Amino acid sequence: MDMLSRFRVSSMFTLFEFQQVYNQLDVLFNKSGNVKWNKDLACCDFSENSQITTVEYFPYVPGKSNLILFTAIIGNGENRIGVFDEYSGLFFKSGAKQNNSNISFNVRLNGTDQSIKSRDFNGDPEILNTIDYTKAHIFYIRFLWLGVGNIEFGIVRNSEFKLLHKIDNYNKLDNVYMKRASLPFSVNCDSGTCKLISATIISEGNSEIPQGYPYTCSNTTIPVNISNKELSPIISIRYSPTFQNDINHIFVKMNSFSIMSNRDIYYTLLYNPKLDNPMWTDVDTNKSGIQYDIISKKILDNGNLIHSGFCNSINNNNNVFQEKIMNKFPMGLDRIITIAAKTVCTTTKTATCFGGFNWWEIY
Repeated sequence: MDMLSRFRVSSMFTLFEFQQVYNQLDVLFNKSGNVKWNKDLACCDFSENSQITTVEYFPYVPGKSNLILFTAIIGNGENRIGVFDEYSGLFFKSGAKQNNSNISFNVRLNGTDQSIKSRDFNGDPEILNTIDYTKAHIFYIRFLWLGVGNIEFGIVRNSEFKLLHKIDNYNKLDNVYMKRASLPFSVNCDSGTCKLISATIISEGNSEIPQGYPYTCSNTTIPVNISNKELSPIISIRYSPTFQNDINHIFVKMNSFSIMSNRDIYYTLLYNPKLDNPMWTDVDTNKSGIQYDIISKKILDNGNLIHSGFCNSINNNNNVFQEKIMNKFPMGLDRIITIAAKTVCTTTKTATCFGGFNWWEIY
């Protein structure tokens, strides 16, 4: 109840979802080792020394809780599955031997793991005594961060959440239990095998993308002259390698882009192209985690063409992303977005172009 005796109702917002009827590994994840999409079983198979990590780090909103659900087989080797990187995280871990005593839940703070062994689990006795981790299950991790909130690990059986272990941090900590709650979804297979079928990350008590800091950039100082021969880059953006003296893991939500020209042109939005000799400049060294390039004159590889259109000097174009253009293509380290264009006339006349991006940074 709130202060006016009204019932509180928790809404949910999906931050990430992943299924494998079709292969999405190369788009959504950075991967290494022997990870294969299994089209017949709608899963990906992991063998020794293989791993995947989402390109994006999914934001945690203070005062809300995050729910991670994934379907996997984790008990056939030494595997870790959950939301984690090398410094922070929450994850299931299985040992090299195939038995339930080698399962643990782990909380990572600054690269050091607090591991809770299966013999110390405090969840549903019936589930703890019967679960077979060498079979496929829907696992869940639920956590309230705020630095010192509670954590739950469990499974879903017959559409019901069944608790395997709960970590109650009340009156026990004198610092945070992990440095960062905005984390990627990750799978590490160190030995044996592992299967991942699907996964989702949900913000509980949140009905929209978290609020962020708005930023913008454009090429107003250096206009680009384009011809009808090939696409030319107008402006590109990417993540800075570091942000505030740390690895850059902010969450970026694209808002809009615009393009202006003095002639009829065809324009396109490219996802992860390869540019010739870009010169990356910080939007704001201390406050923004994004860099832009307006120097490159040539596109070596288009990457993915995710939007296109036409404009001229009378009707210049201003497009709002609104989830419809970027959709599931993630922003993250080593990913580039470029506005490119060329003239549509058959003469040799060139056009002068300007372009710009607007976005939110969530951290």
